[in-house]
Amino acid sequence: SSGENRLDIQSILTIPAVDLADTGNISCVGTNEAGENSTTTYLLVVDKPYIRLSPQLSPRLAQQGSLIEVNVGEDLELNVLIEAYPHIVEHGWFTPTSPNTSTQEHKFIRYNNRYHASLQLKRMNIQEQGQYTFYARSNLANASIKFQVQMYQRPVAVVRWENVTTLTCTSFGYPAPRIIWYQCLGIRPTCNESTSGLQLAVPLQALTVEVQREENGAVEVESVLRVGPS
Repeated sequence: SSGENRLDIQSILTIPAVDLADTGNISCVGTNEAGENSTTTYLLVVDKPYIRLSPQLSPRLAQQGSLIEVNVGEDLELNVLIEAYPHIVEHGWFTPTSPNTSTQEHKFIRYNNRYHASLQLKRMNIQEQGQYTFYARSNLANASIKFQVQMYQRPVAVVRWENVTTLTCTSFGYPAPRIIWYQCLGIRPTCNESTSGLQLAVPLQALTVEVQREENGAVEVESVLRVGPS
């Protein structure tokens, strides 16, 4: 008794050799002449230790599976929902650059056997594109999930003469640039002008081929244009 007019009674429920069928709500009900009160808990029986990782990304992001595309200077938040048994004892992120407390913020929150991990990247620069990996480990299981972050890069184009009848244009950027040739009459810095007395630019047909694709960056393409008499 913990009080003059109160009696404490303890009851212990033991389930020998639990199996999957024992999963469900378990309630303890106390009754007396004054009424009834109860409390309920949920018993989850699993067949083996597990860690389940699910990506949680903003719907506004341009993504294809685990590939995420962003602009230079944007903020990005990577979120992972974790379900695990037994509890997580170690977790972390592997990123293309060393952790920078001024531009990266880590959060990890636990809700019983569920967890929420987030990595906030502020004002991303081109060096931060690449593979981001979140890993989690318990004493009996481990798991990881990967995100591939690519940044849009404005195309850069270079034109050179190969010989008197061949022009080559090389361009690189992300996504892969598309090269379009235009023929302009007269001497002008660009073909976008509609100067009086000059014809508008005429598009020319030439094949564009991919030359090189960097692992975590720009795509280089090339187009060859034959000019003059064939």
